[in-house]
Amino acid sequence: MAYSHVLPQATGATLVEKNIPNLIISPIPPPIQVVENHEELRKVRELRAAVYQKIYPALDVHDDPHDESAVILYSEDCNGRLISTARLAVDGAIGLPEDSYFPPEVNNYRRQGKCLLELGRLINQGGDKQLLKAYFWAIYNTAQDLEGDVILMAIKPKDISFYQRLGATLLAADMGVTYGGKHTLACLAWEIKHTKKFFFDWAGGEK
Repeated sequence: MAYSHVLPQATGATLVEKNIPNLIISPIPPPIQVVENHEELRKVRELRAAVYQKIYPALDVHDDPHDESAVILYSEDCNGRLISTARLAVDGAIGLPEDSYFPPEVNNYRRQGKCLLELGRLINQGGDKQLLKAYFWAIYNTAQDLEGDVILMAIKPKDISFYQRLGATLLAADMGVTYGGKHTLACLAWEIKHTKKFFFDWAGGEK
């Protein structure tokens, strides 16, 4: 599937898909917002560059075509400074951002007809735990709005156990890529329908 930019709507953001009826994205509670124009996307990319050039210097965050087929979230501080962001990319003609490094199991999902999403570009400056919970709740609901079956993630090995508690399955402990950082990345698959009770208790929502 290939979606265009998120478009603002009174009832939420709409993703316009070329081959199937429009999908409506449920309104996301503040402080999280959805990127709806090029200026907001520019600010998100500036934050990514500022953060990732230090930890993943080989990662190109300036010209990323996957932003065109994704729901991009962000939040600002009281001064209007962008302090957090995340992206839920939708599988389509150009694939997913980490397709070059994903293990074979990912294509198995495709052969089964699963709708794949990829969670990435997650930045939470200051480490606000409540904000992180709000992001994951927004991601869970948005994935359901997109009729997604599996959310794929490339994460640091130290975070594997946390994601497994949410209900994610480890597909590869080492994807063989570091982007110039200190650690290789692991691949996990979060099957939405197999989300564990721990997630709802932790995020403060209901299934």
